[in-house]
Amino acid sequence: MSIIHFSIPSMAKQTGSSITKQRGISLIETLVAMLIFAVGLLGVASMQSLGLKASSNSKNMGVAVSEASNMADLMLSNPQAVRDGAFDSITGNVASASCSSSCSPAQLAQSDIYNWQQNLSAELPGSSSTIATNAATGLFTVEISWTERGKESDETKTHSITFMPYSP
Repeated sequence: MSIIHFSIPSMAKQTGSSITKQRGISLIETLVAMLIFAVGLLGVASMQSLGLKASSNSKNMGVAVSEASNMADLMLSNPQAVRDGAFDSITGNVASASCSSSCSPAQLAQSDIYNWQQNLSAELPGSSSTIATNAATGLFTVEISWTERGKESDETKTHSITFMPYSP
C-alpha cells in the first residue's frame, strides 16, 4: 500500500509582490455582492407593493359585483315597488324610510336602497351608485363606481349589471 502526499501551497511561499496585488480584491467583491443583493431586495419590495395593490383592487371589484347583485335581488324581492317606480332613476344618497313594523312596498324599497348605499359606502369607500331604468324595454341598470389605485395614478372603475325584474 502506498501513501500519497499532497502539498498545499501556502501564502508564506508566495513572493511579496503577489501579496500586494491581491490586497482589496475581497472588499470589492463583497461590495458588488451587497449591491446585487440590495437591487434584488428592491425588486422584491416592488413586487410586494404591486401584489398588495392588485389584491386591494380585486377585493374592490368583488365588492362591487356582490353589491350590484344584492340590489338586483332586493328589486326582485319587491316586485310591487318595481312596478310602482320606487327603484326608477336613483342617484345620490337616499334618506332612510321611517316605517317601524309594517312598511308599504315603496317604503321597503326606500329602506332597502338606503341600507344598500350604507353597506356600499362602508365596504367600498369613495363609491357612488346609480339605478336607472329604460321604460321602453323594462330593463334596469345598477351601476357602481369607485376609485382604484393604479401604477401611476388612481383610476375610476365602474361595474354595472343590466337585468329585467320578474313581474307576474
